[in-house]
Amino acid sequence: MTCALAIQRLVARENAERESRGLTPVRFRLGLNAGQMLAGNMGSQERMEYTVLGDSVNLASRLSAAAGGGQVLVTEAFYRRPEIRDRVVAHKHRAIRPKGISRPVDTYVITDLAPPYREPFERQVEQIWWRGLRRSA
Repeated sequence: MTCALAIQRLVARENAERESRGLTPVRFRLGLNAGQMLAGNMGSQERMEYTVLGDSVNLASRLSAAAGGGQVLVTEAFYRRPEIRDRVVAHKHRAIRPKGISRPVDTYVITDLAPPYREPFERQVEQIWWRGLRRSA
């Protein structure tokens, strides 16, 4: 979850740079979910790929597709987990009807970290940003 927010923060900074050069901004749509999955190398000797499979993965993909540009979208069940709910700022979004799931799924948009976690997080994002600038220079 913090990685998703960090991505959004870093993309916002990058977009400010892009717009100052007359370039089109980019927007990522992120969907997060938790649950059981199968992860590992799959394929043949000629074509091996590390991947993840399962209903949890499929739902995360559907959340990503349903998110708006710049949004981090999660299920209500994910948001309600104490280790998530107590650490984020979020608002109820809407119910979506993902393909392959019989009933609607309530969603939340995570917009920020809760105040006790925000300052250290922002410092980390700042460090990542400046390290990236030094590497690209």
